[in-house]
Amino acid sequence: MRIHRAGLVILALASLAAAPAAADGQAAMGVKAGANLTRLTGAEDSESVTGLSAGAYLGFGLGDRLAIQIEASYAVRGGAGVRIGANALEDTATTSDVRLTYVEVPLLLRAGYPGERLLPTVFIGPYAGFLLSCRLTLSDGSEGDCDDESRASWFNDRGTEYGLMVGGGLDWAIGESTVFVDTRYALGLFSIQGGDNAMDLRNGGLTITGGFAIPLGR
Repeated sequence: MRIHRAGLVILALASLAAAPAAADGQAAMGVKAGANLTRLTGAEDSESVTGLSAGAYLGFGLGDRLAIQIEASYAVRGGAGVRIGANALEDTATTSDVRLTYVEVPLLLRAGYPGERLLPTVFIGPYAGFLLSCRLTLSDGSEGDCDDESRASWFNDRGTEYGLMVGGGLDWAIGESTVFVDTRYALGLFSIQGGDNAMDLRNGGLTITGGFAIPLGR
């Protein structure tokens, strides 16, 4: 069910964005891949874990220096040493590593500073994350899904999260194509966990990616 819902989100975004892209000379499409250095913050910070980040985007120019960019990315987030369980707010809580995978959909406003071949950029905007899977690895080494019947009372994950991204990058023009790297910080605005005894745990961390883009509609 989670994977099906995320797939529908990606298809909807692609269909909405593809129509104007073919007619707009300032449109561009890109792909990227990299790594997340992420942890869960809030009531009690977890230790950092690393995970994959990969996806694609469509950008639409608003002028010489401004653009709107919509993305769809597969992202692995979570944290190590997280306290979970019915007694998560007490010292008797179970310790677990939590791995969450999302389809993240940011909508970013980008500002660029044109040069001959190099283009520094900064960007900011909101994002929504649609949960694909949640895995727990307990301190005894056992592993399983968060929604297994034997674990459901330990970690009540939310299916959707919302947050804010801010970052910057550097683009290199190679003919009509562009190669780029960017670094961003993502901060979840709400807890990823529900329930009366849930701790306030929010996704947060750095993402470093590289990729390339091509113009559309030329």
